[in-house]
Amino acid sequence: MSDSENGDGNPTQMLPIRGNHGSQSRGPPNPAPADINDRSNSGQIDDPVVEITQADTVPEIMSMKMSKVSLLKHNTNNPRAWSVVVRLALVPLRLQNIIDSNVPRPDPNHPLYNRWIFWSGTIASWMYTQIDTTLQERIQIMAYIPEHADEMMEEIMLLVRGNDKADNTQNEINRFIEIKRSKFNSAKEFITEFQRQYHVLSRFKIEPHPFYALSIVLRELKTEIPKVQFITKEIAKLEPKGMTLCDVEQSYKALLAAAELDSDGTTNAAQSAGNRGGRGGRRGRGRGRGGRG
Repeated sequence: MSDSENGDGNPTQMLPIRGNHGSQSRGPPNPAPADINDRSNSGQIDDPVVEITQADTVPEIMSMKMSKVSLLKHNTNNPRAWSVVVRLALVPLRLQNIIDSNVPRPDPNHPLYNRWIFWSGTIASWMYTQIDTTLQERIQIMAYIPEHADEMMEEIMLLVRGNDKADNTQNEINRFIEIKRSKFNSAKEFITEFQRQYHVLSRFKIEPHPFYALSIVLRELKTEIPKVQFITKEIAKLEPKGMTLCDVEQSYKALLAAAELDSDGTTNAAQSAGNRGGRGGRRGRGRGRGGRG
């Protein structure tokens, strides 16, 4: 196997590390779970249960070279084994949670949110270097390229397992249906996640008509972004069946720009959003999947 196949030739695999503390790289032990029998005189559990997020254990931002893992082949029969190796490689850095879409993303107000943004993007890039060129090329042609680690892991697993499996297809349909504005901290996060999941369905060739998809977004944002009224009037002049994905993408761009200018957009749904950030409550992604974007 050549150096490039092993990932040796890629100079981007530079990740933060804890200096010379190699023997201590395992990180602090996890705290013991609360004993449900340890109650005060009032009959209540002493310590409240705190929801874990992907950001809770991320280290400081610093430079270091990340260990390589076995290159994932596009035709492997057991991609989960690779995902386990990746997770184990991240445990010493306390970064294993950021590849797990079942762990909620942090709220933008989380004290370590900026660290999470950095690490999620960095590990996503690193994982890209740990897959073969066939998988890399498939990711390159995606309309939406994963920017966060949990998304990248999900997309890689999906590509290897194949897009023709009914269970994968149904899961992605359910994720699309569950995307609601109320599950996200901002309109921008909602729009970005909606676009991303729409493109996932397009890879299965089961995406809804572009006009219908845009109508869903406009309905969810009609009371939040004034621009919605203008876009609604504009598309009313068009023939719905003739509307293309390119046409709809222009409307999404206009909505994203309007959301950026609307400072209130980040608070309107924050009360109902979980700690999922850009993915709402599933990925706290699923694939919500502070940042999804």
